[in-house]
Amino acid sequence: MYAPFKNAAVLPNDVWILPPNGPPRVLVADLPNCPNGVAVSPDEKILYIGDGPLNADDPFAVAAINLIYAYDLVNISGGLFAQSKRVFVSSDFGFFDGFEVDSQGNIFAATNDGVAVFDPSGTILGKVVLTAAFPIADHPTNSIGFADNRLIMMHNLDVFMLYTNTSGISRSYGG
Repeated sequence: MYAPFKNAAVLPNDVWILPPNGPPRVLVADLPNCPNGVAVSPDEKILYIGDGPLNADDPFAVAAINLIYAYDLVNISGGLFAQSKRVFVSSDFGFFDGFEVDSQGNIFAATNDGVAVFDPSGTILGKVVLTAAFPIADHPTNSIGFADNRLIMMHNLDVFMLYTNTSGISRSYGG
């Protein structure tokens, strides 16, 4: 859970977990900047967290902060914990602004000019570039997701849809 209106002096840059049978607690507490995007691999063994700038309007901060971290998710005594932090990918095309994992474990990450697609090892597979087809003054994506085999990309008042050969992850919890 992340509150973009936070006062940095009051709240740390943490990612929380809301367990079904217990109080909320910090899952990841070591992000140096600002969590921006959280996703889990299809097998639920890897947690991905984007680390973005506190101020997306600061071009120096945007150029310097462009990482997605990966953590191993482990069950210890009935509780879920994130361990073994590592850089999954870094971007040379601006900061990541949210991302989604497909059913094959590929990461679809919103960027300054579209959506970059990475395989589970972090190798870039390709990119959906929106600025050429839809000239927009600022970055075109700030939220993405899947609906069956459609990639949904949103920006301010615009919604774009792209049919893909993959689909999002279907998860069912509780009963």
